[in-house]
Amino acid sequence: MASNHDYFLAGDHESGKALVADALTQLGFEVATTPNGGFTAKRGSFAKTMWLGAMAGKNFHVTFIVEFFTDAQGALVARLSRSLGSSMVKGGAIGVAKTETMFGETASALRQALSASGRLLGHVAVASRLSVRAPLRSPLVRWGPAPVGPRTGATRCGTTWWRRPARR
Repeated sequence: MASNHDYFLAGDHESGKALVADALTQLGFEVATTPNGGFTAKRGSFAKTMWLGAMAGKNFHVTFIVEFFTDAQGALVARLSRSLGSSMVKGGAIGVAKTETMFGETASALRQALSASGRLLGHVAVASRLSVRAPLRSPLVRWGPAPVGPRTGATRCGTTWWRRPARR
């Protein structure tokens, strides 16, 4: 799963920021401005999440960050990102999975809202190596591009899983 989503927006930058804030508010997030001009979007109850962990259900607390900058052509870029460290502390492995699911749903809904406004020029999902999990049980599974020769395994988020060839 991607750890960042970049949305390229046409038009005035201030109205683009307001459009992103409105879309996140409609998704149920409380949006606050950061000192560098970005947003923090929070949803859920922090207290319930600390007490119940991943079992907090719909009240599971998540925080996403939106940063703004311009690309080489001068278009506004809104970067939606999340941190898995805090979700691991709050809900363990189940909390990380819940955060990943909520992040994917939020990114998709934000893309739809920006597309509906007619301001979305493009969208790029950027995966980090830490956001993709390998199977834990098999010591033969390795990360990275497949070696020279036929590939085996599945491709996910641009990272290829492959198995070492059998020793002969």
